[in-house]
Amino acid sequence: MTTTSTPILSKVGDITLTLGLNPPAGFLSLGEGLVLNRTQYSELWTWAQSNMKIITESEWQNLANAQDGNCGFFSSGDGSTTFRLPKIVSLLKMSELANVGNYNKSEYSNLHFHGLGRMQNNNGNWGRYSYSGAKYPSGTSGWFWNGSGGTGTSGGPDSSGDIITSYNIGDRGKAPKPASINIVLCIRYTVDNQATAVTIGSEEAVAAVNTLTAKIAEVETAYNVNCHLDTIGWQVYNSGIIREWGRTEPGVSMGTIVFPIAFNADTPPYAIKVTLVDPNAEISTPGKICLGTPTSTDVSFTYSGVLPDSAYIMWEALGRN
Repeated sequence: MTTTSTPILSKVGDITLTLGLNPPAGFLSLGEGLVLNRTQYSELWTWAQSNMKIITESEWQNLANAQDGNCGFFSSGDGSTTFRLPKIVSLLKMSELANVGNYNKSEYSNLHFHGLGRMQNNNGNWGRYSYSGAKYPSGTSGWFWNGSGGTGTSGGPDSSGDIITSYNIGDRGKAPKPASINIVLCIRYTVDNQATAVTIGSEEAVAAVNTLTAKIAEVETAYNVNCHLDTIGWQVYNSGIIREWGRTEPGVSMGTIVFPIAFNADTPPYAIKVTLVDPNAEISTPGKICLGTPTSTDVSFTYSGVLPDSAYIMWEALGRN
């Protein structure tokens, strides 16, 4: 059964968002309408031809100019060596597949009413009023003819009049924009440098487990020990190394340390470490611990001072069996 590797992150054409100063590895920004070389970015160009609507460069520019700089389509670039990415710098809207890439113009809301009031001069009433009989909202004001060619607001409107509807077009005719934080859409242009998942069949899986088990056994053979873990104890490694430890009787300042397991008769311990232990802190000036010449079975010790009844000597020896 064959072992295969497959990408697990994303495919060419997949979209991601970034707050970074640069697109993630393998991605390009969709915020600039970049012009790309078809050969250098061949994976993306191939994907675009199979999955996206591609328009001419002039069509792309016309749409971008009419859509506040946005164009949701690829362009064919110079027609032979380049192509252009979409440029998306406006809010996104969920859509059915048939309308992907289309631009949605701002739709104005906040419907309200305007009333036609009455114009007057010294000769009587001018203009239209009270045609529809619709009532004005309470507190409204209207235009008033001042009799000398000008207009003013010195008088309120009639209590009734024609009603017309209009839309609030916002500041200077532009659509109101909600508060937002800038973020960049990016598109993947290559599948290189992605993590992969390894898929193997059952036979390969069993073989891999067996190999791992054998390696573990090798480590255990080299480092596993026959041991006795206690106040006086030892570890015998299969490599032949012996590590032993213990302590002397409390209050005894001279005697012999007997190793629980004898070292090789031809090779005395490589090293012996001794430490004075004074659990009740009764020794004001510690003395010296002197060792005799070690043999494969023991070593003598002498403490130069007087040991309190609670004090003792810890020892550790290392050698071969």
